[in-house]
This record gives sequence, structure tokens and C-alpha cells, in this order.
Amino acid sequence: MAVEPDLRDVRDVPRDDSGPGGNCVPETCFLTCFAIGRPGGSCAGDECVCDETDADGEDAAPDSAADADSAADVPRDVPADVPCDPATCDSACRSIGRPGGSCADGDCRCLDGADADADADADADADADADADADADGTTDDGGTTWGTPACDMTVATLRDRSLIGGVTSMSRTVVVPPIGVGRVVRLDISVEPRSMLGIPMPFDDLEVTLTSPGGVARTFWYRFEGDETGGFPPGWSFVTPWNLPVWWDAPVGGAWTLLMRDHVFTGSDTILRNWCVTPLDPALHAGVNAGARLDRCDSNRRTITDYCEDDPPDPCAEHPIRAEMQVAEFVRAGGAPSIAIGVTHADVSHLHIELTAANGARITVWNRGAGPIPPTIALPTIADTWMTGRYQIKVTDKVAGARGTLDRWCIQAN
Repeated sequence: MAVEPDLRDVRDVPRDDSGPGGNCVPETCFLTCFAIGRPGGSCAGDECVCDETDADGEDAAPDSAADADSAADVPRDVPADVPCDPATCDSACRSIGRPGGSCADGDCRCLDGADADADADADADADADADADADADGTTDDGGTTWGTPACDMTVATLRDRSLIGGVTSMSRTVVVPPIGVGRVVRLDISVEPRSMLGIPMPFDDLEVTLTSPGGVARTFWYRFEGDETGGFPPGWSFVTPWNLPVWWDAPVGGAWTLLMRDHVFTGSDTILRNWCVTPLDPALHAGVNAGARLDRCDSNRRTITDYCEDDPPDPCAEHPIRAEMQVAEFVRAGGAPSIAIGVTHADVSHLHIELTAANGARITVWNRGAGPIPPTIALPTIADTWMTGRYQIKVTDKVAGARGTLDRWCIQAN
């Protein structure tokens, strides 16, 4: 038997127009119901209906093959002991009014420490107490929204690969943050499936990803970066998450936030967005603009600079640029012109071209086949007086045959 789930808000159940009923995904429905303590669930039209637990606390699941077959939407390949899935757990906790949830010892637990399978009435009482406490602390608006509550889009979406003869492809998704006031920092959690071609992992250097605030201020935070190296087939890359973005300082956070993904290069592989969330962080945690703090973020992993003609016998020769990426998590705003420090070992640095992609997307040539030596620090006036928070990429290219070298170290510095 199935009953309507005692949930306050089912907006966080992933939606997919291709699923049965148009708006309900059977496997997601099953796992979400399971995460909040029900024996399972199935799609009834476009609604997710959770299976009932009987008065003795036993699961009222189908006890015969015939009964099971009558629940046509229940995934047959999901075992009874489904392990805790962090994204499903978080979605389930938010659907019953909690600020979120995570997996602990294989079980789904909501942020206030209670099991996600607690009785719905107890959840309601606990939420009421939590809201009262939050109101007393001044961290909740009149509508009951608390700082730190994520607004999520859990629908799996596909960004189509750019075709060989077509233009740039794009995909736009939106989440709505309830009114809460003026914020300073938002956290973006974004889950993108790894990409591969014929089993070989592929980078994300064809993608550009932008987040736009309700006020229309856009921040492109992914400028065709490769991504972090991962395990598996070498080389491998992963899309970076989470992002703490301070660029909407002292601006209202309530309203529609838009994620725009664009594919610039044909690679033969689509990009799958699993889900994403915008979380407005408590402005009390970020009371001042960190304009005077010193920043000195370095990457000391040595990388080989391949010679121009290496690995290309016979002629013609070709460039073999190397790239390294670094994440600056500190909330630092440059008080003037920041700088880059580069350590290179090479027989003739006049062979080298070095380019930096900054966190704001600026592409800066920091060395262009000069006579050398390369200065220990190079000023970056192009990104003066900007937020340093975000991702940076350095690209080193040997443009003349004759010698190989190494990129020994590079640092982003400010103030």
C-alpha cells in the first residue's frame, strides 16, 4: 500500500520531463523515500508516493511478486539495503523542513542531528523550536528562511557537445532563494559527471560556466579550465566543487539565481549536470571586506616543459603547452596590483611563452620570449582591486626547438 508522503515540500525531488508521469523519476522517488525512513516509493502520475510503514514499525512493502509488480514504477535493481547517498539524504532532509543532511555510519542524518526517518510530527515540533531559536538570534527572516539553507536544482540536465559545424551550445538552469536579506558570500555546490572518450577521461577545457545573481550581476567562475587531476586513466580530470563566491557583497540574495553552461569546442562528449545548489552564507561570518590581508598561494608541483620538437619526429614540430591550475579559497580583495611569482628551470627562457588565466577570466601574458632571466615577481595590473577568490591557470609553452625544462613553482600574491 502507498500513501502520500508526509513532506512539507517536494520541490527538491528531482524532476525530469522524460520520466514516467512527466515530473517524477522512479529511482529518485524510491531513494528519496528510502532516505527519510520509508521502505520505498513509486511514481503516481507526476507525484512521488512513499510506501507506508505499519503501526508496528514494520515496512508495509509488497510481500509477493504479484504485489511488487503492481508497483510498476519501483526500480527493480534497487536493493532493500540501499546505502546512504549524500545528495539524496540532503534532499530528503530539506524536503521535511531541515536545513540539510549528510551520511553518518551509513545512515542519513539531518543537520540538527536527528535521524531522517524520525516521525514527521516530531520533525515539525523540532522545526518549530529551531525556527523560534533562529528568530531570537536574528538569523531567520519573517518567512522562516535561515542563512545556510541551500536552494537546489536536483534535475539531471545535459549540455550538448558543440557540433563540428554548429556554434557554441548552451544550457541554462535556475533556482530560487527565498527572501532573507542582504548577503555577502554565496556557496555554489555543483555536481558534474566525469567525461570520457573511449574510456579515456577528458578535461573540461571546452566549458565556460557562469552564475548570475537575482540582481543581474554575472560571475563566470569556470573559464575553460581543465579541472583537477583525479585517479583512473592518466590523465584524468574532475569538475571543481564547492565554490565560495564573494562577488555579490552587500546585495540581496533572495530571488532567481541562474547557472549558464556553454560548450565552446567539439570533443565528442556531452556534459551531464547532476545537480547544483546555491547557499547564502550568514553575513555575520563575513563581517568585513578582507582588503588588507596578504595572499600568497603557491603550487610547488614540478612539471616538465616539453621541447618544441619533442615527440614530433619527423618535422613539422608542434607546441606542447603545459597547464597547471590552483584554487584560491581566501576571501581577499587586492588593495592594488597583485602579482605572480614564477620559478622556471630552462636553458633559454627566450623560448618560452607564459600566460595566466585569472579568477575573473582575464588572460594575461606574463612572459613572451624575453631575453631573461624571468623576474621573481611580475605585477598583474589587469586584475588590480579585484576579488582574488577563485581559480587560476598558468600555461607554459616552449616555442623554439633545442631544450626542455621544468616549471618548478608558481604563486599568486596580493597585498
